Amino acid sequence: YDGQTIKGKTRISASASDSSGISVVKFYIDGRLVYSDSSSPYNYSWNPRNVLGLHVIFVEAFDVHGNNSDDSINLQIVKKGNSI
Repeated sequence: YDGQTIKGKTRISASASDSSGISVVKFYIDGRLVYSDSSSPYNYSWNPRNVLGLHVIFVEAFDVHGNNSDDSINLQIVKKGNSI
């Protein structure tokens, strides 16, 4: 959810489909590739310890022909126990 506040471990999920099939879904955090998933459901479990602040989550899906689609959201990471 764009603009959501996270306190600790979270699962990042992506939905992707194509009539020819999906070959891979790639998860990036702040421009760095952190995980590639080649089977549905497409998920990445992130534990953002020591990375407080605003972060960009970018997900890119590729079909079997190399075509791609992408999306991104912003997440605010706060220390566990803090309230906003």
